[in-house]
Amino acid sequence: MVPTIPTQDTKVSQQPEHGQRGFPGVQRRHLSVSCKRWVAEAAGQPDSSRQGEGAGLEGSSGSGLSSSSSSSSSSDELAVAAVLASAGLNPAELQQQAPAAYSQLSLQLAQVLAEVHVGWAASIRGTRVPAAELLARICFLAWEVGLTADEVRDGHRSYRKLLSFTLDGARQLRSWLRMQQVNTDQLRLASRTYSSLWSVDIVKLQRSKEHVQQQLAVTDRQWCKAFTTSPHSVRAASPDRLDAVIAWLEAKPLGLSREKMAQLWLTQPALFAVSSDVLQLRLGQLISRFSLAESDMRRVLYSGPPLLARDSETLFSDLDSLLAAEPCLRTSIPWLLCNGGSVLVHSTESLLSKVKSLRQYGFGNEQLSRVLSRNYMVLTSNLEDNVKPTLAALQSVLGSQEGVVAAVAKAPNLLSSAVETIEGNMEVMQKLGLSSADIKKSVRRQPQLFAFDYNNEDFQDKVHYYEAVLGRSPRHLLLEQPSILMNALKKVDYRVSHAAAPLAPMLPSSLLRQVSTFTQI
Repeated sequence: MVPTIPTQDTKVSQQPEHGQRGFPGVQRRHLSVSCKRWVAEAAGQPDSSRQGEGAGLEGSSGSGLSSSSSSSSSSDELAVAAVLASAGLNPAELQQQAPAAYSQLSLQLAQVLAEVHVGWAASIRGTRVPAAELLARICFLAWEVGLTADEVRDGHRSYRKLLSFTLDGARQLRSWLRMQQVNTDQLRLASRTYSSLWSVDIVKLQRSKEHVQQQLAVTDRQWCKAFTTSPHSVRAASPDRLDAVIAWLEAKPLGLSREKMAQLWLTQPALFAVSSDVLQLRLGQLISRFSLAESDMRRVLYSGPPLLARDSETLFSDLDSLLAAEPCLRTSIPWLLCNGGSVLVHSTESLLSKVKSLRQYGFGNEQLSRVLSRNYMVLTSNLEDNVKPTLAALQSVLGSQEGVVAAVAKAPNLLSSAVETIEGNMEVMQKLGLSSADIKKSVRRQPQLFAFDYNNEDFQDKVHYYEAVLGRSPRHLLLEQPSILMNALKKVDYRVSHAAAPLAPMLPSSLLRQVSTFTQI
């Protein structure tokens, strides 16, 4: 009997809830008469499917299938068969050996299978893994995990172990993870982050989860979040290793509480996957190398856990290369270690490109050291998309590169301002009647104030406080008293109703004296 030709309305009867992400229109696929004939002819064999072909097609038309749908389905089948045959695969055999997986095979997935099969056939793996098994694994990743064809292909190209798992084991792991409330989006992300995920031992992973929950009171939801972002680290943190790291963190001079350790595990689970002896050695080397006090050990630990998780040789080799290329960073690195150590995980080339760009713009050694010691985010920002556009926007306000360098040296956070914020602040000041010269004067006098978003509701309320309570207009504050406004931003009770009458001032006496002085002037 000739198989019924599928139409585009014939869906996979039982799709996993997230499979639609990559392949929303994949049909349940059976080889049609024409496809079987094409495969037979390609293999040089007689076509046994010709007999009864008319009856089969007649039966299909009797079931209400349109000729256009039949033609489209046949074309898809031929395309899939052609791709498989080009890789030396037999579509009919694949359908017979793995009918469920073959029914989910799209053209994109067929292309992935063909590429993987050709690559594996050239290696010893090709003798161990049948093509039907590869087909089933690829369809599992696509339909049950939710990876797209491109993600499966790219993952295999970068790490061949992506497809080195048993189907039964992977399905058991998926079921267990779903029971732990890991949703399909998290499964997909974890698969992209950790290529060997589906070969993980489910028993060891379950023991690891139970142990970290017992020791650090981690909830199921928190565990799922950490697993999604760092599945390899969560898996690698065995109970014994976790206990050793906890003991080290509890001991002096660190003396962390279990609550603090839980917070650290949630943000940096990789730290708990490293031997406690190695962590202690690396932290001690950093403290000694950059002349930090023992009291700084906690700060280094909190600010740069990824540093401690790196290989010691690589870590200090990168730091040496950084200092050799830019000696001015020697005064910045101790501050970075205590406040933004994770920045130093970035490649040396990336960090140096930011420093070089700032130097070419006009920043000297002293200014660079000051900026990088107070705004390490500059080193993580995209040079072309963030840093350079911000410099250009600031220059349009201040009129020169020298003006920008001077302002940023005083207020390093300016370099992290969005272009939209800078332009928005200019619009606010222009609406208040400030000329370009006035704006330049205000920003030069108090660049720290210009780092705020003037359109922000909180900022507007604070300015209104001065206007409603003290009778100082926003224009006057920005032009004549920007320092007073800046100093008062965190000290003034600015919650004044715009409709209410002025209230009695609630300023600190020191600020009242400053305002009085400016008033007399």
